[in-house]
Amino acid sequence: MTCYLLALLLGATGNLVPNGDLEAVSPPDAPPPGWTMWGAQQWKDPANYGRDTTHAAAGVASLRMHQPAGTGGYLVTSPEQAMVPLHNYRYRLSFQIRADAPGSVIVGLQGYRTLAPYVDAPSAGSWSIEVGPEWREYSYEVVEGQDFFSDETAYLLLYIRPQASAETAQTLWLDEMVFRGSPEPGAEARRLVDPATFELPPLDHGLQPGTTLAISADPRVAAGPTVQAAGGISFHRLAGYTGVPYDREGQMALDPRLAMTRFYGVGDEPFDVEGAVDRAYEFAQLTGLPTERVILELEDQGARRRIAPEVWARAAARSVARGYGFRRWEVGNEVYSAMWSGAYGGAYATPEDYVAQVQAVAAAVRAVQPEALIGLSVHHDNLPWGNRTLRLAAGSYDFICPHLYVFPRVDRADGVELAIERNQQAIDRARRFVQLVRYYNPDREVVIDDTEWGLHGGDGTGARADELQPNGGIWGVLHRGIRVIYYAGLDGLIGASSWEMFTRATSPGFGILTRDEPDRRFMIYWLYYYLNRSLLPERVATSGTGPWSRESEWAAPLTPLLVTREPDGSRVAVVWANASEAPQPATLTLAGPAYAAVEATTLTAAADA
Repeated sequence: MTCYLLALLLGATGNLVPNGDLEAVSPPDAPPPGWTMWGAQQWKDPANYGRDTTHAAAGVASLRMHQPAGTGGYLVTSPEQAMVPLHNYRYRLSFQIRADAPGSVIVGLQGYRTLAPYVDAPSAGSWSIEVGPEWREYSYEVVEGQDFFSDETAYLLLYIRPQASAETAQTLWLDEMVFRGSPEPGAEARRLVDPATFELPPLDHGLQPGTTLAISADPRVAAGPTVQAAGGISFHRLAGYTGVPYDREGQMALDPRLAMTRFYGVGDEPFDVEGAVDRAYEFAQLTGLPTERVILELEDQGARRRIAPEVWARAAARSVARGYGFRRWEVGNEVYSAMWSGAYGGAYATPEDYVAQVQAVAAAVRAVQPEALIGLSVHHDNLPWGNRTLRLAAGSYDFICPHLYVFPRVDRADGVELAIERNQQAIDRARRFVQLVRYYNPDREVVIDDTEWGLHGGDGTGARADELQPNGGIWGVLHRGIRVIYYAGLDGLIGASSWEMFTRATSPGFGILTRDEPDRRFMIYWLYYYLNRSLLPERVATSGTGPWSRESEWAAPLTPLLVTREPDGSRVAVVWANASEAPQPATLTLAGPAYAAVEATTLTAAADA
């Protein structure tokens, strides 16, 4: 133990990147020692990675990476020599890089809770950089406790991901890669609150493990209000690529059939912001949606540029002057998107930049609309763009939008993971966000009003989640239905609108409706059609037994359910999901008088549908 600790402490002050200077000799047709190919198997071609003695920023060699057009392979430092971060340490990453042509690259610190098996943890940081034919040095710093938690992110791998387009190959050379740590003076006083330390009460599933599915409920007694806005659906734009609900000339191009909860890019349309707010109101009137529940986000969808606070104020003033009733303003959409693409997120280089904008927008909007509610864009697990942003902007926001997607490998996961375990992880994350906002805003009520979420699975081929059928097939339907079952009673959440109302017919992953085939419906449409008609105003407590998922940290009922009622008792609705691989005979006993009529609808499909 003494020898191990000594080695660990020495490693903290030395270079933690194995073979970071590429001076260790290696075969020319394989990744150099200390480096491992990562990503989809079909892209792991050793010939694309090697030690190059014809190009070097220092010494005699560099690391050469070649990405052929249309591929997505990349390198990480060897897991066998993973970097182990220490408590309250500051780490500095530096490297030199050049490319055969101008382009962009993502460099980051991939986190893992464990390595055997690989269990993902939040990244310690990622950076999009521009590269060119000349060597250029970059350096970045991260602090344990402020950018990541070592209790959670126990291991780090440095990764380099070329960002060549599908049509263009890219070749990179890297050299002098150094990751070195040292104790951070005063770090303990500046540490963020780790949400994993919050003591959360057990989640009430409404039934206990058992061999038979038998549930009882008394609809005469309400257990609390239903979060009816949990079944929202987000629109893309007022006049986006789908051409609905408005075309680029601002003319109505849709016979509206479903309500929505959020538009983004409202200040980035081909008409002025007043015209955009007018059209949002017109559409809300046509759909019958209360404008108080419509969230408007003004800035462009890629967070490439920010909208001036006075423009936000103009939008709020328009709503006030015309009596529209809009008062929920979400400042920015996924403002952290530079983490994964240099083409996005350029408006905000740091969380501090974004916080300054939120504070300025909040002041400008509240000056013309004191009752305005300001929304904060936060990342679901990145500390700087989540936890730190919440702390720095405290007092300026009224709701947060963490976009609680889940990101499984749909080609490897089974239904229990997709529908049950991943939802339990998302619900846990939401509950810890509630605790965080309450901790940082002790004198104000701040809630989650999430504006995007869904099953965002990948299959390792690089295909967009929008194009993958499992995200929108029966597992995607179950994932969404079960999420809403839990969301409908979640303390601290007042609404959630999943992604997205309109898409192309060739993109079924998140589709509800498509203008390509206006008389057809994606399966998720029918989920929301029936689900929202079953979210009655008051929840009813349930008890009983049912089959549970396999034993794990995220074990939960395979057959979650939600019972709601009208306050006068005239109607009771039951939403029941079955994520098992077999039909489940069930008994449901409702106390009280008999009902005059019963109607039921079942949505079902094969697992590969």
